[in-house]
Amino acid sequence: MIYGIRFVVKYLLGKDTAERNFAVYPDDTFIISYPRSGSTWSRFLVSNLLHPDIEVSFANIDELLPATSSRSRRALKRMPRPRIIKSHNYFDHRYRNVIYIVRDPRDVVLSEYRFILKGRGIEDNYPIDAFVARFLKGEVSTYGSWKQNVGTWIAARGGSERFLLLRYEDLVAKTAIELSKIAHRTKFG
Repeated sequence: MIYGIRFVVKYLLGKDTAERNFAVYPDDTFIISYPRSGSTWSRFLVSNLLHPDIEVSFANIDELLPATSSRSRRALKRMPRPRIIKSHNYFDHRYRNVIYIVRDPRDVVLSEYRFILKGRGIEDNYPIDAFVARFLKGEVSTYGSWKQNVGTWIAARGGSERFLLLRYEDLVAKTAIELSKIAHRTKFG
């Protein structure tokens, strides 16, 4: 009962996060990645592509290209369509148009370790090998393990013309080429 009351209050205040519980439309495009795989940088790239007349910053990125983890269901529903939305979620059959960014898991785990260490989520002397073991088991993120998250998308959508798989390393090395693929896919280029 308490959960229900909290949910209603959060919803009324617009503080509920959409995560996996929001209306998905056929013309939505999702930029998805496992955490620490370049999705924030990708959001900036795509937002600059979509809004060349606006200076994109951390102050407005969530308005320009929102994340399911930081926007309410109502806020996402009010967005003009077609929408481009960022998510870290594992496979969801409702997400038809997907740009999936994959990063070498060795780099992901190191980035996650430093991020959690900096945020004081673990002790300063927490052993990296113990962290890697937890990472591999999917105990570090609410989005499952890297293998589960990436694997569910590739297994379900790999080869589909509505699924664009990009490597973070290619996005860094050949930004213009990879961004043109995103522009072509989203029809905004």
